[in-house]
Amino acid sequence: MRVLVSRTQNPIPMKTLFHSLVILFLVGQLFAQPDTRMAYPQVKANQSSYAATHVPIILKEVNTFEFYKEQSENWWKVLEKDMTDEYAWYNYHKANRYAKLTYSQTHSPTENWQENTDWIKESTYFMDRKPMEDLIAEHLPESFIYYYITASNNEVKISREAYLDLISKAHQINPGFAELYDGFITHYYLTGNIEKRQYYNKQWFASNDFSPTLLNHYYNVLQSAADQAILLTYGDNSTFGLLMVQDALGIRPDVQIINGPLLSMDKAYRKRIYEQLAIPLPEVKEGLSFQEGVSRAIMHLMDHMPANIPLHLNMDLGEAIRAPFQQSLQQRGLVYTVKKEDDFQSSEMAKLYEESFQLDYTHTQFTHDPYANSSLSFLNYLPMIMELYPYYLSAGKQEKATQLKEWGLKLIERSGRDEVKEWYLGELAG
Repeated sequence: MRVLVSRTQNPIPMKTLFHSLVILFLVGQLFAQPDTRMAYPQVKANQSSYAATHVPIILKEVNTFEFYKEQSENWWKVLEKDMTDEYAWYNYHKANRYAKLTYSQTHSPTENWQENTDWIKESTYFMDRKPMEDLIAEHLPESFIYYYITASNNEVKISREAYLDLISKAHQINPGFAELYDGFITHYYLTGNIEKRQYYNKQWFASNDFSPTLLNHYYNVLQSAADQAILLTYGDNSTFGLLMVQDALGIRPDVQIINGPLLSMDKAYRKRIYEQLAIPLPEVKEGLSFQEGVSRAIMHLMDHMPANIPLHLNMDLGEAIRAPFQQSLQQRGLVYTVKKEDDFQSSEMAKLYEESFQLDYTHTQFTHDPYANSSLSFLNYLPMIMELYPYYLSAGKQEKATQLKEWGLKLIERSGRDEVKEWYLGELAG
């Protein structure tokens, strides 16, 4: 599953600020730390003349394009000494992949990052997927790293069966490598095999490889949903996070998770979902941008959704995608919901906040979770605060309103977006 990356540059008018600040998680594959059983020969700074350092998975630590560019060069210099160094290939692959992703978010934010071809011109040390695969096949044929990188590079370019074969071979060589779990989950999510999906989500959860901050966040997202709702998502982080909370923890399995980009791009997935919901397939329209295609898929779903099924959107479906139907949406906790006659009331929002959400993680970080540093997901609570603050004041609950206001400031601090603070305080005062 693939997403685009979008970032808000400066505070914008009240009507659109929070629609722009919702998190569009940076993803590719959900990478994990290398399993020690692989015995990768890690390069230490004092053992090499190159500053080759471990490239963290983007789920756990987001770095700049310049960092990934530098690490591509550094790890290539390590590989020039030994083309059989699997750990060097592992980091070189991630540096290239994340460089492409972060470059695309700046230069072509409305398009699918997979299609960007200009990124590679930024450094002579960058390498496209096919030459990389050829070199690995030459020096490390039928190795774990060969199967792993070939699968990672070709997930959307080969058949599901061929992809499953590659990750299965990698898993057979190194069954403890947690980074492979998302590949299995993706396959079984796309094919609708819930039992297998649940099995691998439980394995992934047991590996302690998923960000606790994300799991806390998506627990509250699921609590925001109405009974038997459909929840549309955008990125890997939201889709995987929600599925893990459901599959590994057994929380809110009644909510169906549907990935918006896949609904737009994957014919087999789209056919399965629409048949399940008894919705007619949309006409194919050529020439649409990536985001236009996602918007169109969602609007088709909105137009044909059975009246008895609530339809929600996760907040990582960004402003550009929501723009054609934004007026039809209403805030419901940490999701948007398609408006009906019985609009979601502030009193119901207060009940979510007071009784349903688990919020300790927003106040104190109890685990070592690099992802929690400057996570924009904390800003997703601000729309709820903006609605509940005047509600508590009008109800004479000054103490609750003050606590809510201070919590919002804490969330802004943890997000690393200090420029939002002045705007936030001004809106609460106004």
